[in-house]
Amino acid sequence: PVPADAVLQRVSAGDLVISLSNVENTLHQGGNRFRIEFRSAQTNDLVDVGTVKLGALMTMPGMTMTATVSVMPAGQPGVYNATGAFNMSGAWQMNLEWDGPSGRGSVVFEGDVR
Repeated sequence: PVPADAVLQRVSAGDLVISLSNVENTLHQGGNRFRIEFRSAQTNDLVDVGTVKLGALMTMPGMTMTATVSVMPAGQPGVYNATGAFNMSGAWQMNLEWDGPSGRGSVVFEGDVR
């Protein structure tokens, strides 16, 4: 059997609850695979949010590092697979944006990369 994803973080935006999860139960330095889900706060049903973009950055004195993150639909509305490469461990700010049938929005995840 395929191991279940562990939720790393959950945030709310209006009627949406957005979760970031992966099998490893952590984000780590180097390449990562993770999943993003959009659900209704009222019904817990998956919600189609259309196009999703995720940017990640780490701010340090005198410089800002960015991570390359790719987000693709996972084959069912409201579920997206993402891959990202984080150059350093530490606190990364991940800016998630969407635009689609349920409107536009954005949230910020504070990602702890080990």
